[in-house]
Amino acid sequence: CAKIMDTLTDEEYDKLERILKQRAIELKKEREEKARNFEAFINEKLKVDLKKILVERDKIYQQISAYLEVRNTIMTLKASDRKSEETLINLSNEFFAQATIPDTSRICIDVGLGFLVEYTLDEALVVLSMIEDDLNAKANKYTEKASGIRARIKIMLHGLNELLQLNDAKGLDGCDF
Repeated sequence: CAKIMDTLTDEEYDKLERILKQRAIELKKEREEKARNFEAFINEKLKVDLKKILVERDKIYQQISAYLEVRNTIMTLKASDRKSEETLINLSNEFFAQATIPDTSRICIDVGLGFLVEYTLDEALVVLSMIEDDLNAKANKYTEKASGIRARIKIMLHGLNELLQLNDAKGLDGCDF
């Protein structure tokens, strides 16, 4: 850079300086536009996708929690060794009704799509294990997807940071004008 500058006349030097300053301004505008595009992509795409995935994963965790509650109920029924049981049933929205279970040796489990299947307590525990394993696998897939999106966000933020630091640099190609 210094060798080239020594061979230029004052007029050529001024012209080159104007060209380089104009190019630096153009590059700065391009970087700012890229930075805005990065920010938009992160905020409008990646963070929205991450939120959707986490909501879906939370729904699965709620299902797992419900099945664990059924498992605990079955274990309590097996331990009590009673033939009938009185309980409160949640009809919906935390509205409860008293109920009597005449035979506690069998239980109905929602196996999906609104189908209820009647099982013995031991059979129900096996079915619950399979359902829980399936739900845990789905939750793990959502966790992996969320981790991937978080990594992409982190990489893009790092790239954005580097891009913004370039805007703060002086001159072009190490030359200071």
